[in-house]
Amino acid sequence: MKIKLSDGIKDAVYSYVASINRPDVTPSGGVKLSSRALISMDTACSTDAAPLGTILKIPSSTNKFGEKLVANGTTLLKLGNAFYTYVSPQTTCSNDDSVNSLASEQIAAYREAFKTIQLDN
Repeated sequence: MKIKLSDGIKDAVYSYVASINRPDVTPSGGVKLSSRALISMDTACSTDAAPLGTILKIPSSTNKFGEKLVANGTTLLKLGNAFYTYVSPQTTCSNDDSVNSLASEQIAAYREAFKTIQLDN
């Protein structure tokens, strides 16, 4: 897949995970997101911590409750036969306010960038 990144997140890094446990959907993998700048400021902000969130691929058209998934154009997109969702991080990766400030800026940039996601043909 391709995502158009703004200048604020051009140093993005990610790690693929084959399985992620979610209470609402059953993803078939995803990527945990970080940036080189965050990692250089605090090594706890590696992709393992997913300080910029996670993008999940959902192969089913329903969630675990049997409800139909509906693309919303912002955090849930349908591409081909699958859905992709951006999940914001649930916690911060650092106790340093400057690190968390940068992470907040980059999370906002990723929310916008996610809307540009395309399948890589």
